Amino acid sequence: MRIDQAKKAFAKPGTEWRGAPFWAWNDDLDPAELRWQVREMKRGGLGGFFMHNRIGLVTPYMGQRWMECIAATVDEARKQGMHAWLYDEDRWPSGYGGGAVPKRDPDFGMKVLAMFEDGSGDHRFAIRLDEAGDIISYRCVNKGGRLRSGEKLRQFEVVYAGPTGWFNDGPYSDNMNPEAVRAFIDACYEPYREKFAGEFGKTIPGIFTDEPNIFAQDPTGVPSVPWTSRLPREFRRRRGYDLMTRLPELFSSNDASFQTKHDYWRTVTELFAEAYCGQLDAWCAKHGLELTGHMLGEQEFEHEIRVGGAAMPSLRSLCMRSMA
Repeated sequence: MRIDQAKKAFAKPGTEWRGAPFWAWNDDLDPAELRWQVREMKRGGLGGFFMHNRIGLVTPYMGQRWMECIAATVDEARKQGMHAWLYDEDRWPSGYGGGAVPKRDPDFGMKVLAMFEDGSGDHRFAIRLDEAGDIISYRCVNKGGRLRSGEKLRQFEVVYAGPTGWFNDGPYSDNMNPEAVRAFIDACYEPYREKFAGEFGKTIPGIFTDEPNIFAQDPTGVPSVPWTSRLPREFRRRRGYDLMTRLPELFSSNDASFQTKHDYWRTVTELFAEAYCGQLDAWCAKHGLELTGHMLGEQEFEHEIRVGGAAMPSLRSLCMRSMA
């Protein structure tokens, strides 16, 4: 853009340069009221909005009335020359599809690998601790195996998150599982394509995904890390060794455990980025939409690791097509 064009655009910016706020949808939605609010936003100088359902919504999410409200709002936005951005979840974080995803398959629910001080699970280790309580050595032990002097037992078990009211009486989703994410697309993306495909890339520029993650719940109260059923297989394929024989290292600060922890979090990051943002971005690209949003914990590295590994491989799917 030349400087004269930039000055002209700055003096009277087009729709794409104007603000587009999160528009809170709650209470019992009414199409006529929504149309009026669109016109008010236009009068206020805004270029668009994100239709973001929030706490207090009475209208059933993704139901017939919900779709009527979306249709009325998109139609009014088209008339006003505005952008109507979609939002992909019932509140946040995105991924569980308003409860539809874990209902389709129990394995689609979020899970963790937890370390217990007792129990008789399949993954049992005799460990030694230093004075600070950190694991300094370990060995596998069978059920009924005896501990040696100075050793303590630790058992590792996969635990599924339970239902909560926030997630519509279900658990959060396993966003490292590509099949679970495909169920999310079926629940919260495909219905919009079926009804509004003609406005994709026009009145509807894209869709916002909000704080997807792999650790929205802590179902155990003991030390735990994010998990998915295919992680042991994928870890061996990608990293070249068996993670299940080194589980204590995931919970150790000992220098000798650094490589295993690095490989674990690298694998988790890859599985999450590929299964979630990678799939959503591919779907959006196929249907003429932009994928936007943000990741949970992205603002501070030490926070983002536990809930999603490294954020940047996922964020790449939210911006690279717009930058191309």
